[in-house]
Amino acid sequence: MTWIRRGLWLLLACACACVSGATTLSAKKLRKRVTSLESRLRRQGALVERLTERTADLERYAHKEFEVLHYNVLANHSGTNKLPWFCYGANVTAAEREAMHVNFYAPGPDGFKQTAGKGWPTWAEGVLAPERIRAIEEYDERYFQWDMRKERLYQAVRSHRVGCREREPDIITLAECDCYNTFWKERLKEGGFQSVWRKRPRSASADGCCIAYRSATFQLVATGGYDFGSHVASR
Repeated sequence: MTWIRRGLWLLLACACACVSGATTLSAKKLRKRVTSLESRLRRQGALVERLTERTADLERYAHKEFEVLHYNVLANHSGTNKLPWFCYGANVTAAEREAMHVNFYAPGPDGFKQTAGKGWPTWAEGVLAPERIRAIEEYDERYFQWDMRKERLYQAVRSHRVGCREREPDIITLAECDCYNTFWKERLKEGGFQSVWRKRPRSASADGCCIAYRSATFQLVATGGYDFGSHVASR
């Protein structure tokens, strides 16, 4: 407790130097207050030691369980409302969605899937009226743009509800994870997670897979990975 005593006496010296007049406490009262604070610190120190021992006991007998959460965060090139399986904000019917899927995946020169912007809104024209197409674009700006959805994504993976209970995962795995160095790495660290990330092998893709682990529970021993390509399809 020597360092505590020195710190308290330093505080005492500063107090004596700064106070004056009617507000000045006598040296006797200050010493009494210091003694009282030292006593409280000793009691708190003993309590911390006891809680540390109790925690160690609980760790020895507790079930060795942890929770894993997997989430596809949608890479930015797919995180758009202007795709036939989304198109929110326009009350698209099942028949309209099926027609847009047919247009989107149409083979040959009339197909739109591989064109810039995935052919939007060409594959929706003739199926949806212009005002409904604009509604889809407005919904995209409001909810699908990265700056609008990144914090909501973090909150979705940071905790989730199971029945009536709020749960927090110990390990988080993210698919289609881009913006790792500009957002996810530091944001996860702020939440108590360390993480590793591996880029998708396709050169045109900026996304990859991320594994985050609670740093208070796990320690990274080694990291590696295996790249899956499309060699079978190209043979």
